[in-house]
Amino acid sequence: MSKEYQLTENEFRAGFALVKNCLGEMGGKRPSDFGNGDCFTWAYPYVLVEAGWTKESAAGTWGALLSKGVVQWHDWNEGGMDNEGFDEFFVCDAFWQWLDTVWDEKGGAA
Repeated sequence: MSKEYQLTENEFRAGFALVKNCLGEMGGKRPSDFGNGDCFTWAYPYVLVEAGWTKESAAGTWGALLSKGVVQWHDWNEGGMDNEGFDEFFVCDAFWQWLDTVWDEKGGAA
């Protein structure tokens, strides 16, 4: 069973927007499509701005998503790789797996 997330409506919409962006990039239709080989669900704060958040609101929302385990920083150096100071984040597997359970109910299939 996937983790249950307690998010505000704003945080939910932000997580939803990040997952929709990932799906658009990889050609998927719903979060469970990530299980078909695309293990890198990259997430970037600018996606929230493109989805309608102000920069200030996106920054605060991003911090909340990090603290609640929706997104996580990827440490390239952990595997001996050097990303030259570029921060990379990804949507946590547990979040997109949970989101898939409410996808149709929350309008993802539309």
